[in-house]
Amino acid sequence: AVREAPWLLQEAAVVEWLKRIASTLAGSSSHPVAAVKKFWKEITNAVAEAETIYTGSLRRLFGELLEAAAISMKRGSPRRAPLVAVSALLNDPSSWMQPARLYSLYRAWTRESLATAEHAKVSP
Repeated sequence: AVREAPWLLQEAAVVEWLKRIASTLAGSSSHPVAAVKKFWKEITNAVAEAETIYTGSLRRLFGELLEAAAISMKRGSPRRAPLVAVSALLNDPSSWMQPARLYSLYRAWTRESLATAEHAKVSP
């Protein structure tokens, strides 16, 4: 669908759907960053001929896919999740200039940690 309508990559619902797919791929792979990158490459190849999609927005998409994967992996793979989160920041330099986006990633990360800690508490 993206091949025929590359503008769909600008739609929030489509990006959320892609994030869910990337999260699933990362969670089921022994190499989560490579799995997400392969998926992202499929997307970039599908829209390669489109004139309206810019490299920067595709790179930002890659960072967003890795962010979503890192957050979803936190519970199931706590050792690999930080690696994926750092990869997200390194692969999307635009996030460095957006403190709100970095804060959002941090909040999502700590919210998951707090929720896990709350479930782990034993009542007296």
